[in-house]
Amino acid sequence: MANGCPIGIADYRDIDPFAGRATVGIVIGERNRWGGGYGSEALRLLLGHLFGACRLRRVELDTWSGNERAIRAFRRAGLVEEGRRRASVRVGGEWYDSVMFGCSARSGRRVVTRHSPWSAASHTSAVTA
Repeated sequence: MANGCPIGIADYRDIDPFAGRATVGIVIGERNRWGGGYGSEALRLLLGHLFGACRLRRVELDTWSGNERAIRAFRRAGLVEEGRRRASVRVGGEWYDSVMFGCSARSGRRVVTRHSPWSAASHTSAVTA
């Protein structure tokens, strides 16, 4: 929390217990908090929870191709670009690709354990500063 107010959200959804897969999302809504590593840390903690406590084998997420900070954070967290939907996202009157990322439990655990402890986070939690 920054001054008692949440600055973003981290969530997971579309859980497929048979495939051991979920989709994650990270949003840092407070622009003055962008670039401070909050999204990266939230993603590492969320991956730790999903691969650890939830025992998932795969996590997926996507963003638009103009979101360069998110793309860098996803790659640092061990996610790999797996595909694109060309010109499928409209932002500010411009068309961008939707970029899909994925991460296996094996590669995700290496990144999570190297950077931060595995955390038993709740299903959806506020990102705090």
